[in-house]
Parts: sequence; structure tokens; C-alpha cells
Amino acid sequence: MISRVRIRKTLGGCTIPGDRIPCRSVTLEFNAADVSYEEVRSLYAEIREFFGAAGKESLSWPEFDFASLVHNMGGPPKQGKTRFWNEVLRR
Repeated sequence: MISRVRIRKTLGGCTIPGDRIPCRSVTLEFNAADVSYEEVRSLYAEIREFFGAAGKESLSWPEFDFASLVHNMGGPPKQGKTRFWNEVLRR
């Protein structure tokens, strides 16, 4: 019997210049058009568990904006930290 929903989890690595970082992905295959709300919630919980997000709060929009700003500015520097954070606060 074919399952109604198939979940494929992949643990791999992504290469970026000078480093290799863990890279996880999930692929869902739906073999039914009438997937129930309970099935979707179960899949959602399984995916959050796989990515290590179970039991954790998501970022608020202000937190996301702050993290994006820091990332777009090149991330926290090794030197000149005070200048960097003052620039973050200014923006």
C-alpha cells in the first residue's frame, strides 16, 4: 500500500567559500488530495523536530529585521566592534 504522504529527510553539507556547513532539507510527496488537518499538523511537528525547532519560539519580525541587518552588514567583526554596533544602532 502506498502511503498518503511521504517525507524524505536529507542530512548533507553545503560548501561555501572557505567552509562547509551542515545543510538539512525535507521533501514531501503527497499521494492523496484529501490530506487531513491532523496529518498536516503531524508532518509539521516532525519537520520542526528534524530541524531542531521543536519547543522553540520563532523570531518576531523585529528580531528577524535585526538579524537580517547584522547579516547584511557582514556580521559582527573581529575588530572595530564598538563602531560596528554603533552603526547597527544608527540604522
